[in-house]
Amino acid sequence: MRIIVLFAVCFAATAASSNSPQRIVGGNPTTHDQYPNVVALLGVHEWLWHTQVCGGVILNFRSVLTAAHCPINDRVGLWRIRYESNVWNEGPLNGVTGIIVHPDFRQGDRLHDIAILRSDDLLNHRHGNPIPGPEYILPDDTKLVAVGWDASWQSESEQLRHSEVTKVNEKLCGAQYEDSDIVINEYTLCTSNPITDGPEHCEGDSGGPLFDNDVLVGISTFGNKCDGTNLPRIYTRLASHKEWIDWNM
Repeated sequence: MRIIVLFAVCFAATAASSNSPQRIVGGNPTTHDQYPNVVALLGVHEWLWHTQVCGGVILNFRSVLTAAHCPINDRVGLWRIRYESNVWNEGPLNGVTGIIVHPDFRQGDRLHDIAILRSDDLLNHRHGNPIPGPEYILPDDTKLVAVGWDASWQSESEQLRHSEVTKVNEKLCGAQYEDSDIVINEYTLCTSNPITDGPEHCEGDSGGPLFDNDVLVGISTFGNKCDGTNLPRIYTRLASHKEWIDWNM
């Protein structure tokens, strides 16, 4: 069942920046030519102006994949899609006409943290990054690439960046989260910690993509908030959600 949040029927909304988004730490500058489907999602900051609060990936000419906790409970009118740009505050900007949240999304444990935004105008969709099916298994210690912005509205840098991260064993990852509400299972992926193993997603880039070469394998959902707590980063595993994505895109 689809959960579609429309501007006309959503009155009890919260500001988009209130959802504690995650942002990439460090990494190397890159360009939209290398990652043409990566977008910045702008939400309203303190009800005053739009700023980049989440990331996303273009699925087709009208749809963007992101994390469900980014737009949950927000009016569609609060969101903008910035695409075809190396920085989040320049380039084409589309509005949002609909939000589809996975029906099994749970805010507490972040399972099924995935959503699709509908653009109010056509997006520049050159070619799609393939999303694998459930049979696609990533071995432990696989090198992956996280993409996002190393900036917040307070800072000076707005540049798109990418960094290499390492897949972490799910049992080891789950053991580190056993005292929390977070659930690690076949619907999630874990990657190396941004503090101990180099740059990765941190505050500001929830919904940002995780790539295995050109294959889109994950969407950033939860993890270390750059405070040195040494917890793995958690992604929604897209192979486990491919049927839902195909049905709703």
